[in-house]
Amino acid sequence: MIVPCPKCDAKTELDLSHIPEEGTSAKCPECKTRFWITNESFARRALKKEGKTLCSHCNNELSTYLDCPTCGAMYPDFCVVQISKPVRKKKRTTSGPISFSIRPQRKARGVVSKQHPTEKTSKSLLTTVGLVVLVALVAVAAGVTYSKMKSERQYAENYVRALYGIKLGTDLSLNQCTKITTAWDAKASVGQSYDLRVSDDDKAKLNTAKGEIDAFMQKLPVPPPQKFGKANENLTKLYGVYTRSYTLASSPSGSLPVFTDATGKLQNEIKQTAQELKAALPKEIAEEYNHALTKYKVLKDL
Repeated sequence: MIVPCPKCDAKTELDLSHIPEEGTSAKCPECKTRFWITNESFARRALKKEGKTLCSHCNNELSTYLDCPTCGAMYPDFCVVQISKPVRKKKRTTSGPISFSIRPQRKARGVVSKQHPTEKTSKSLLTTVGLVVLVALVAVAAGVTYSKMKSERQYAENYVRALYGIKLGTDLSLNQCTKITTAWDAKASVGQSYDLRVSDDDKAKLNTAKGEIDAFMQKLPVPPPQKFGKANENLTKLYGVYTRSYTLASSPSGSLPVFTDATGKLQNEIKQTAQELKAALPKEIAEEYNHALTKYKVLKDL
């Protein structure tokens, strides 16, 4: 395990399995300072007030959460690195021969044995502080978990809405391309030229759909949650194919064969990209997608 020097932060490699229960000292290879390192269980985290706490699983420093922020290990054991040797309570030992008697010892009259009030108060305070810290750790961990789940759920909902918008926009663009091809072919069959200008009404529909789809895409966070990275990449790819279909439908150009060939290629690319996207949907987004099929029936044809 790689541990940092508590004085100069230089790294030292140590084998945790060789560190005894009471701890051991180590020497920094850079500043030559001797420091103390001990292994501790998670249960002692609430009482730990000094030194760096390093996760025994991934070697990174722990925070106040119940899990390691780096490797995600729950209730991780840890090692402590500090300059001085921690003070530990000495075990009581009895010197001399031990004698036993079946006769009860008599208490001196007028003498009452009781715990010193200061010692009793200190122990109670320490216990209370430990419990408060532990409750705080649990509350913080629960809050982080809830916030993460809420963020992932919101992302899944916005993802499906964006997918629905792309589906509608793509269908609109390809239908417009088919409309242009049909009219163009009819004109060509009688030797007439075709005016490639798109009507104001058709262009308004295409632009409105484009604006709504762009708004859906902007609601997705950048970067997305780590577990949805691949799904976000596939959605962005599908959006790119849609954008090309929008451009072809709103600004047609070239010859009829070229335009027809471009439309056909876009149709095949959209179909293939959509199949790849659906096949790789994470569980959370797949559940939201299946739930949305009753509301967005057009998604069934995606």
